[in-house]
Amino acid sequence: MSLTILRSVSGKLATKRFYRDANGVIIQVNYGLEKWWQTEVARITDFAAMAAQLDCLLDDPLALPVRGAPKAGVDITQLIVRRSNGSDATIEDVPQHFLHLDLDCIEEPHLDVVSRPEEARQYALDLIASAAPELRGAACWMSWSSSAGVYDRTRVKLHCWYWAAEPYTCARLKVWGEQVNARAGFMLVDLKLFQPVQANYVARPLFEDVDDPFPGAARAVVVEGYMPTLVIEDPPPPPPRHRVKSVGGRGGSSSASIEAAIASMGEDADGFHGPWLRAMSIFYAQNGPDADPRPLILRLVRAIKNHGTRDATYLTNELRGMIRRARVLAAKERTARDAVDNLRAALSRRSNTKEN
Repeated sequence: MSLTILRSVSGKLATKRFYRDANGVIIQVNYGLEKWWQTEVARITDFAAMAAQLDCLLDDPLALPVRGAPKAGVDITQLIVRRSNGSDATIEDVPQHFLHLDLDCIEEPHLDVVSRPEEARQYALDLIASAAPELRGAACWMSWSSSAGVYDRTRVKLHCWYWAAEPYTCARLKVWGEQVNARAGFMLVDLKLFQPVQANYVARPLFEDVDDPFPGAARAVVVEGYMPTLVIEDPPPPPPRHRVKSVGGRGGSSSASIEAAIASMGEDADGFHGPWLRAMSIFYAQNGPDADPRPLILRLVRAIKNHGTRDATYLTNELRGMIRRARVLAAKERTARDAVDNLRAALSRRSNTKEN
């Protein structure tokens, strides 16, 4: 087994940076949007080897691992673009033993991640075990995420890495993650990580005139335990799909289908263009041609940006495409609605004529 490590060639950081502005306010600078990467394939055979490699990556702010592996025929001695779909894909989905969970939605007023980090870590492990019992007592490499403890000390933001007894593909882990989230009752497991080229950020953040809440060895710990086997139930077949149309006013509404389209965005088979087009089509089908698409468009652009794999030019082009497509979809929906209204009017006139 191996861990694919990508390293920025232009100096764009694979971690966050914090500094104070002139007013003393802590400013956060997000991850750099690197396009070209050097590739390293590190051999890891067990939990100890994985933990050792992650320890090294803690102090490498230009590097990040991904779940996938270099695609056959890709020359990793040359710079590559992080991509897993299309004819120019460089990374492909392969079964891997390592499992990375990014926890960002745990907030408890009684916790203090800075002064009582062990208590917060144990709370997170217990919460994971309640939704994924197979991970109770499993060995885990845990590190605080970049913004943990900087603004909110009651919010538990952790990276948890496990070494599973069996290797799993991204597709299989997405099924597992959905089942864990269903049992948890909220988005405990971030499903975006289960994509071949999704960035798995490990490096400690950089602080300028700001105290590091977890300096040195306090950033990461190893929890001893056993090697788990994930319990993944095969999902039932999807029910027949029926298009339900309703006419709404300006503003529109959201739906599980739109959420699913947004969640499918990424550098996998779906890419970005197809999912946002599906989301907009569902939006107009459900809300009618007069609904305001701007809130949805902003969500879609943010979703693409959050993946961190596309540059500003791509985002600008996609935004323009969404605006153009919104006009086209609204016109089509309006034409379809008018056709239905005309047909109903014609049938009504015909019925009145017969009665007379």
